[in-house]
Order: sequence, then C-alpha cells, then structure tokens
Amino acid sequence: MRGLLGIRTFQEFLGQRLLTGQLVMQSFAVILLTEVYHYSNPAAALATMPFALGYLGGSVLGGLVADRASSARAACRAPVRRGRHGRSAPPA
Repeated sequence: MRGLLGIRTFQEFLGQRLLTGQLVMQSFAVILLTEVYHYSNPAAALATMPFALGYLGGSVLGGLVADRASSARAACRAPVRRGRHGRSAPPA
C-alpha cells in the first residue's frame, strides 16, 4: 500500500474520490426530498439547484485558476524542442 501512495497520480485519484461524494449526494437529493420529506418534484429540484450552480461555478473557477497557475509555471520553463510526432527531441 505504501508503494501505491507514493505514486502521484494515485494520490490525485484518491483526492478526486473524496471530492466526488458531492455528486452522489446531489444525485439522490431529489429522491430523498420527494420520498422521505414529501416535496413535490419541482420543489425538490428547485431546492437542490443552489448546490448544482455552486458545483458548476466551482468547476469553472477552479479550471480558470488551474489554467492561470499552469501558464505561469510554463512561462518560467525553457521551451522544449519537439521532434517528429510531437515527442521531445534528444538534447543536441
């Protein structure tokens, strides 16, 4: 298990799994509100709309922040020479 936790992509995968619980809750929120609390379908959908809008806004803003951060780092790096098929060329 320690070997897996040392892999960066596996760590990112675990982080994503922790964050996507919100999507599962959003999926079943309308069912919970209609079956347990006896909301009408339109009222339950309206009650869950702020969560959906917050998720959408957070995704867009998170993408913009990540793009800005990655472009700032890319500007600091030296350009990479590309060979055939877009692969990095060996050093000269």
